Amino acid sequence: MAEARGTSTCRVCGASPTVRSHHIPRAFIKGIRGTDKHALLTDRDRPGHRPTQGGTFSDDILCSDHEAVTGHLDDVAVRFCKAAYSGPPMVAGSAFEVDGFDPIVLVRFACSILLRCHYSNRDETRLVNLGPYAPDLARVVFDGDLARAPHVYVYSAVSSELDFRELASLPASMRVDHSRRWSFQCGGIVFLIDVGRSKPAYPLSLLEEGKPIRGPVFDFERSTLSASWRALVEQE
Repeated sequence: MAEARGTSTCRVCGASPTVRSHHIPRAFIKGIRGTDKHALLTDRDRPGHRPTQGGTFSDDILCSDHEAVTGHLDDVAVRFCKAAYSGPPMVAGSAFEVDGFDPIVLVRFACSILLRCHYSNRDETRLVNLGPYAPDLARVVFDGDLARAPHVYVYSAVSSELDFRELASLPASMRVDHSRRWSFQCGGIVFLIDVGRSKPAYPLSLLEEGKPIRGPVFDFERSTLSASWRALVEQE
């Protein structure tokens, strides 16, 4: 059970005390850090970077019961990302395939990351605002209610210069048609979430796909991600 730390009430049920809740699962940050003392935390809207040992967290948003739910989803996501890299080497232009995981659990995980950042008052999560969709995502995460669940997709990338698993990012968004498209990155996998869009924009939506779970693999060096990551890390 997570140690009680906060003095606020749970944003889901109103219970107190609250406990520490990481915005990105700590296991991913530790994997990036390896034997180093720190990993680099970057912000897509500000130049430069700063060191972190375990990633960012809030201790005033969830009670121990609801943190236990997100903790289980985190554990599944960590195992899924490791499994995605345990098979044949990924090749740009192909797709990776992972069996043995429930895609709905990954939908709930992706929604839980958005929801935790939405609830948080930390500066790092200031741009994550789900507006009227927050209650829908809370029902997805904590009740397993998929009636208004967003479509979620996963993809990866390969690079000749770096290991894609060594990058992680908090959620960022862009406007697409009349919906908001969120994405975050951890464990070598990008999770893309279309909030407010009823029909899938792409094939392989985790809401509609059966098992195994599949996702495309892109060439990182030819993507916009490559330039943005370099700009963030190289600036002083």
